[in-house]
Amino acid sequence: MNTNSQNAREKILERLRLASRAAARKKPDIQKKERISIQDNPLSKPLSLRDQLQKNRFEVIVVRNETLPQILSAIVEEIDESRPLSWLLGNGAVNNSIVDHLQKIDRQTAHQFDQPFETLKDSIFNDIDIGLTHCESVIKNTGTLVIQPSADEPRTLSLIPPIHVIIANKAVVFDSLDGYFAQEIELSLIEHSNLIFVSSPSKTADIQQKLAYGAHGPKRVIVVLSDQQLNEE
Repeated sequence: MNTNSQNAREKILERLRLASRAAARKKPDIQKKERISIQDNPLSKPLSLRDQLQKNRFEVIVVRNETLPQILSAIVEEIDESRPLSWLLGNGAVNNSIVDHLQKIDRQTAHQFDQPFETLKDSIFNDIDIGLTHCESVIKNTGTLVIQPSADEPRTLSLIPPIHVIIANKAVVFDSLDGYFAQEIELSLIEHSNLIFVSSPSKTADIQQKLAYGAHGPKRVIVVLSDQQLNEE
């Protein structure tokens, strides 16, 4: 080791020794520190269901006694696109009714997932703007919607279209994930092969740690809730 390198090394070690001694002299008096209760911290207070969902970047529509056509019109208004829109829905009586009503709204076209995925794949990736699913459970403290894919409503509906509409106005609201697991998880997994927990639109971060939405799934998620769900909080 040459003289310059050795001198530089000694200077670095000396600075570290001095810093260590200074830190030792400034030991905090733990006994005098004021204890702060988590409950007294305003940042710890739970948000309302609506506020938590909006914090997670969901777009929330609250309905009261509106009819199905009125609810669908409110969704179209929230989407706020002047161009024609193409919807993809599942099957079954409820979805059949939604398709019938959507076809009556200006510039809306509705399709159903009534063929194998391979047959519909090109259309789903290239033509579909909106996927619509129903939600059976909502977790309040994390703003999470639990979707139970089925043969009538396959998970593709929630994963690929750039806009995801979730009809959750009849969902059961749980205070926490623990509460959901305690009451619903066993039955849900018996009836369904998988569950989808949606806590925000699709997002990812690049190397600069900037969030980008919609890179791997829906860029927008619109949730329909009932006023009763909010009033029962």
